[in-house]
This record gives sequence, structure tokens and C-alpha cells, in this order.
Amino acid sequence: MIVYGALFAIGVSLLRLAQQKGWFFAPPNDDWQRRRAENAVVDAGALPPDADPHEWSIRLGRMRDTLRQTRWSTAGMCAVIGGLVGAAAAEANGNSVAVWALAIGLIAFAVVPFWWASRRLEATERVLGRAQGSL
Repeated sequence: MIVYGALFAIGVSLLRLAQQKGWFFAPPNDDWQRRRAENAVVDAGALPPDADPHEWSIRLGRMRDTLRQTRWSTAGMCAVIGGLVGAAAAEANGNSVAVWALAIGLIAFAVVPFWWASRRLEATERVLGRAQGSL
């Protein structure tokens, strides 16, 4: 099972890399490149020197709104799936310890996307504040 999971993860990573290189599938589109530029600005913590602050305020505002929704929806989804697995452990699997461990792990994993999106949201809001301050 672990071997299949590892092979799947490696395969998906290789396919994603090939897609980014434009070897097959659809080449990266404008939306993908726009998000990449926005992420680079947030990672750098400042707007590019030639950037239009008004345009970037709009773009970063959209990114902020998406991150606000993402952190709650993803964490909620992980918690719900973990709860469903826990219900399956109790009902269908005779309180199997392994399935309960999986359920608890999934519920605990709900913290990870919430934490990541919260950190990203803080960084985005910092850059957005700078962009709006220079208007």
C-alpha cells in the first residue's frame, strides 16, 4: 500500500513537472502565470519596482479573499472526512484501532491547511497594506 502511494506521488509530481515544462497537456495559461507572479510578490514581501499599486491592490485583494475561504473550507473538509472515517471505524469495522488512528490523523491534519493558509494570508495582507499605502 505504501509503495503504491509513493509511486503515485512520484508519478503525479513528474506529470506536473512535464506539464509546467510544456511537454504535453495544456501549456501553462495566463491564469497560472498570474498566480505565479502573485505568489512571487507575496514571497518577496514587496511589490516589483515598476508595479502599479492599484492593480496589485486588486490582485492581492482577490488572493486574500481566496485564502480566507480556503483556510476554513479545507480544514473543514479534512475534519469532516476524518469524522466520516471515525464513524466507519465505529460502525463497519468493529472499532478497528488502525481505522481510528487514520480518523484521528485526518482530523489532526485539518490543522495543516488552516495553518498554511493563515500564514499565507498574513503575508498577503502585509504586501496588500504596502500596496494600498503607496496609492
